[in-house]
Amino acid sequence: MPAIWLQAILGIVIFLGAPCLSFSQAPERPLRGELLSYPGPWRFQWNARGGRAAFTTDDEFEQYVADGARGTGSFVQSLEALRTAGGDTMRIFFDYFYRQKTPGQEDAPRKYLPDSDAYIEKIAALSRVAQEYGVGFSLSFLSPLEIGPGYTAKTGETGVWLQYRKGLRDPKTGAFSVQMWRQSQWSNNKGVFRIRPGRVRVFAFQDTPILGTLYRVVDPASIVEIKDGIHTEVYEGLVVKNGDNWRHPPGASPHASSDDYHAQRIRVYGACPLPQEGLDRVVVVQELLTPEMDYFSKNALPFLTGLIDRYLAAGIKINGLYAERSAWVDYCGPVEERTVGVAIFDNPTNPRYPTYWHSRGYGLHAANIFGVHDFTGDKTQDGSLTIEPGSQLRFRYRVVIHSGDTASAKIAELYKEYAARK
Repeated sequence: MPAIWLQAILGIVIFLGAPCLSFSQAPERPLRGELLSYPGPWRFQWNARGGRAAFTTDDEFEQYVADGARGTGSFVQSLEALRTAGGDTMRIFFDYFYRQKTPGQEDAPRKYLPDSDAYIEKIAALSRVAQEYGVGFSLSFLSPLEIGPGYTAKTGETGVWLQYRKGLRDPKTGAFSVQMWRQSQWSNNKGVFRIRPGRVRVFAFQDTPILGTLYRVVDPASIVEIKDGIHTEVYEGLVVKNGDNWRHPPGASPHASSDDYHAQRIRVYGACPLPQEGLDRVVVVQELLTPEMDYFSKNALPFLTGLIDRYLAAGIKINGLYAERSAWVDYCGPVEERTVGVAIFDNPTNPRYPTYWHSRGYGLHAANIFGVHDFTGDKTQDGSLTIEPGSQLRFRYRVVIHSGDTASAKIAELYKEYAARK
């Protein structure tokens, strides 16, 4: 069967689970109890809550894998419980935020990250045991909170964050001097890691008041970048260290730390006359280079697809990817002794591209840009979108139905052609 596609120009919500279910003929395997029966989706969620393993340190993970490879420990107990309950999926993840922290000691970066060979090797060892019980994994290995150092090592690229501070400028001589705390260490689910300073850029501007209000406005066309005579002075003795211990009473939480985040005082100064008059303000922008993936790079998609291939090549059975973001997802497998699949392409013009996905072993295959609150675990995030009266919101997707697996159907190449279209 040659690859065919359906061009979809849809309204506010698109749910593309049904084509996968009907095409792949995924079996319906309900969980039946004494009183209730849980159909496909609810069955999967029930098992996901029951079969899970969370780690807060590398040592915990190493011990868990060592016990599991020997057929002992809590991993095997979970597999036996899942098999008894009719489950087939176990969720494995790190929650490094809640690791035990030692006051006054700098935490080491997390060793086992999902884009490292060491992590994949250990997950593969667990998967070999799990498959003996008919169990696959639900993993989070494409999240920006998880990956990064492996991408940096392979491509030489980093994530780029921006830190800025405003200041005054002499419009006649061009002199300016702005002090700021330049961040040098962060902590997230990767553990503690250092930040390298990147470029420093300075922009001159002038703001004017909006009559009758407390606000001021800057004309974007009048902003001028200062490119000469910029200097940075580092105050070596001025370093601040803090963490999240201010949120907890002393001794109340073993996870609190006073040494996760570091910043160093710097001064950015210079004197560069400009032909434009009246520019009496500057904004200093400091680039921060982090061990994260640059999702806007042309190398990002090949790295992500290659990372998935590495997991599959290691023999890891993946039943689900939850809340991952990518430009496309392909769902393929055997149907009546033939390998077929359904891929969904997210158009680069769509809101919140690349979208979040739900791909599940029971057949769910859907794009969802609205579940930001649940996907990120951040209660401050709101996934809703407002459509003003008389306006419209357009989503574009392509559905590709194909023979063979992802590689033989050339899904990555088809997506590149699709994304390049205007």
